[in-house]
Amino acid sequence: MLKHRDIKGTVEFDQETKMFFGELVGINGLVMYEADNGDDFEKNFISAVDEYIKMCEDNEMSIKKNLKAFLM
Repeated sequence: MLKHRDIKGTVEFDQETKMFFGELVGINGLVMYEADNGDDFEKNFISAVDEYIKMCEDNEMSIKKNLKAFLM
């Protein structure tokens, strides 16, 4: 698991394509990132988080998913 600005992301590896891939966890929507090496993967994750947070701020959206709604 990766973490940046209080947002976590998954880390997966596909042996067939030799690609790392993942998605942001606990957010409103789906944001994925990928790369063919560890350094680029981490950079792409950080960029995905920063772009997602900016999009949420620009659109006055909640950054994290409201988990209370799922518990009721």
